[in-house]
Amino acid sequence: SFSNNTLTSNTGTSNSSIGIYLSSFSNNNLTSNTGTSNSSTGIYLYSSSNNNLTSNTGTSNSGKGIRLYSSSNNNFTNTNASGVYGFYIRNSVANNKITNCVNVQGSTDDVYVYSDSGSTNNVFLNCSYDSESVYGAGNYIIRKWYVKTKVNDSNGFLSGAGVNITNVSSANVFSELTGSLGNTSIYEATEYMLNSTGYYYATPHLINVSKAGYVTNSTTFNLTETKNVVHSVVLSTPSDCQTLSTANSTYTLSNNVSSTGTCFTISEQNITLDCDGYAINYSTSGGTSQYGVYSTYDYTKIKNCIVEDGNLSTSNLYRYGVYFN
Repeated sequence: SFSNNTLTSNTGTSNSSIGIYLSSFSNNNLTSNTGTSNSSTGIYLYSSSNNNLTSNTGTSNSGKGIRLYSSSNNNFTNTNASGVYGFYIRNSVANNKITNCVNVQGSTDDVYVYSDSGSTNNVFLNCSYDSESVYGAGNYIIRKWYVKTKVNDSNGFLSGAGVNITNVSSANVFSELTGSLGNTSIYEATEYMLNSTGYYYATPHLINVSKAGYVTNSTTFNLTETKNVVHSVVLSTPSDCQTLSTANSTYTLSNNVSSTGTCFTISEQNITLDCDGYAINYSTSGGTSQYGVYSTYDYTKIKNCIVEDGNLSTSNLYRYGVYFN
């Protein structure tokens, strides 16, 4: 086994064999190397694991650009791989991560997984390519892209906003508070898993953003359509009648509001509605059992509000400005 070596800016060329061949190679760093073969493989990792390969190029006119055989836990970054197959994966190749590909291209397949068993959890992150095939029961690859969320309010960056992302199965896959510039960290979101039976998609995803005193805002994204995503989400204080649903929060009105029925419904404990001197004009339709503010929860606070019946001519009953039930 060869370990703790560094290969930088080398070129290996072969007409009938392998440009660069790494056998029993572990914990090494390879940077800016080029392996070229006319009829075989540009760069070949055989029984080689835990290596970092950065800005390398593997090309072949009639073979494999980069081939992995019984090689796991390698990190490929900024890679060029081209040939009949761009990446060719065979026999117990697992937990490799291919990130920020420059070019992955094959005349038959850009990415190909042979039917030998044990080739699992090989991740292609931010890698654009067009064709791929996976054979063999239990073998699979994962396709991922970068997602980042930016949150603002009317004054600019909003820190401390809770950002939650769920996948197509409604499983929560990311939770974080925004930092001082209103950003989350970058999340590596799964588009799909591909195995020998087909594609299994994790997208579309839902981003839900909330903060005490603001109206929760949600948006969706589909990685199949967008690939890498930077989502800008704006949170606002209430400007319309609605249900107030974030516990332990203060909602502050930013303008007068009006509704045909009940204006505000409090749906959690310890919510404060501060009208800041603005008016609530409720039930302009004149219906029965309609209210300016309605709450069935403890620790509700209503303050600085002007609550007005929007239809004084109606004879319908049970119309209250503020109703605690």
